[in-house]
Amino acid sequence: MSTEPATYALRIPQRASLSKVIRVPYDGTGCEVYAEVWDSDKRRKLYLSLAVEWVNRAEFWDEDDEDAVRATIRLSATWQQTRAVVKDGYWDLLWVWPDGERDYLLDGPAVVNRNATEEPES
Repeated sequence: MSTEPATYALRIPQRASLSKVIRVPYDGTGCEVYAEVWDSDKRRKLYLSLAVEWVNRAEFWDEDDEDAVRATIRLSATWQQTRAVVKDGYWDLLWVWPDGERDYLLDGPAVVNRNATEEPES
């Protein structure tokens, strides 16, 4: 399957935990997913590798269409990982199908939310 990626802006909360649930209109059975944040779409410097957790690989969601399933994943990074990301970048989500074919389903800007509050030192 070959598909054009949808554009999605990912917000990275600097010095806070990142957890983002994403649903895609595909059956995730037998698939693998990878997500990374780079300096640009040229991919010269890796800023962050996101952990990908399957929430549901094949969720039935349309009672009028018995073939309508979607996969739900959670992207995450620890606060220790996000504090190292100091510049905006570019991210993408690589979907690997059971037959080995690969598609980028999502891509777009990765925007660092430079929050000010920090945990006080003890």
